[in-house]
Amino acid sequence: MPSKRFSLALSLVLFLGVSGCDFWPLFEHLPDPESVRSPLPTVEINETSTSSSEGGQPLGEIAQGQAFILRGRAENCGFTPGAQGPSWPAHPVDSDGDGFAESSRARQGWYSGEVDRYQLTAGIAARLTSELWWANAPQGPENAPYRPDAADGVWSTESDLDLFFQTVPEATGNTVVLGDSGVSSRHPEALPAGVVLGVGETVVVGVACHHQLATDYELRLWLRPL
Repeated sequence: MPSKRFSLALSLVLFLGVSGCDFWPLFEHLPDPESVRSPLPTVEINETSTSSSEGGQPLGEIAQGQAFILRGRAENCGFTPGAQGPSWPAHPVDSDGDGFAESSRARQGWYSGEVDRYQLTAGIAARLTSELWWANAPQGPENAPYRPDAADGVWSTESDLDLFFQTVPEATGNTVVLGDSGVSSRHPEALPAGVVLGVGETVVVGVACHHQLATDYELRLWLRPL
């Protein structure tokens, strides 16, 4: 005759077998954390002013969580691989496509056209993230090639904008790009990991037209307290 301990264990196993499906996965019914984050107060600025060589349009010192929607226009497209400019960060390179990076490489060169810059200072410890949308966007998974084989086709109709964070331009030329979204690969361009800012730290958000058509754009910024 089964012992009481065995009977209790058997009952527990049967209960879990019947009811387990109702509780697994454990967190299935919890909301996505992104969907429950408090919305940030948003400032919209149309027809933004731009600057090619200075710190750019000041957005001020932000003392709370804040979102910005900035609408502007990128003109004078072009990129020169041999030009001198801010230092780019190195990115991992997976040469054989096996999912493992064999080396890292930093981009070289700088834009031959103007760069639209927006400068803000964090009045709190926060993370800044960004996203960039534009007109004449690529229709496929990648943008038109940097150097076209022909003068027609997608090269004549698509625009390619770049998005990056950088330190404040200095007279000494020691400006550093803190994060960039790559070249000719995505729309929209995005920096979801962003950059962490301490109290009083300043960052510049840059938008540049890498090649082909000038275009209108919408830049979205989110400064979220840590």
